[in-house]
Amino acid sequence: MTDKTELYIALCAAQGAAEAITKGEQNPFGKYNYVPIEVMIHEAKKCLVPNGLAIVPISSRLEVTGTDGVPAIQHQIWLVTHTSGQSLVIRNDWPVVPNKGMPMDKATAAADSSGLKYTLRDLLQFPATDPGTELDDPKRDHRNPKNAAEDKPTPKPEHPGRAERKELTQGEILHKLDLANSTKLVRQIAKTHKKQAERDGWVERLQKAWEIKEAELAAGLKPEGESDE
Repeated sequence: MTDKTELYIALCAAQGAAEAITKGEQNPFGKYNYVPIEVMIHEAKKCLVPNGLAIVPISSRLEVTGTDGVPAIQHQIWLVTHTSGQSLVIRNDWPVVPNKGMPMDKATAAADSSGLKYTLRDLLQFPATDPGTELDDPKRDHRNPKNAAEDKPTPKPEHPGRAERKELTQGEILHKLDLANSTKLVRQIAKTHKKQAERDGWVERLQKAWEIKEAELAAGLKPEGESDE
């Protein structure tokens, strides 16, 4: 058996340096707190790099299941390496769950980001700071959707003389979200149009588009139409 003592010592030190990460963002649809992928990566590097550790992607394979709820599984393999030359292979399997009308490439990108985030969390044993909102907590997916028939009519503007702002269509909102170039702007757009989406019955699509766009930005992907030039 290959000796990995130095790797394990470094990994213990890295886990010892891992501090609780505040779940500073809230999903405006599910009402649960979470740690953004970019924050998880930043905090993980603070524990890994000083101890001579790095995590490297080896492979990512998509397995089509053919089921309605989870049409595919993303199988990821990572290599935890140490400056001594010692290494450790770890694996992660994550469901690909596209919302209605969502292309598989964006759903797969979201699965990649989620898989990496929870791989880092498990590897370094980051303490939870918000119990009851983890992925395995059934309360996380509790929904209390409003009955559209009970929604109150949209109030009239306080100043009738002023021109009312025209409401954007679903396509215009999703396109606007797709062109956003920062996570702050993505969240602002989602929150601004959430009530309209709830009223018109496509809030789940808006939620998924918001999550996928955040994952793309965290992965460094550019908005449509933007180039390096």
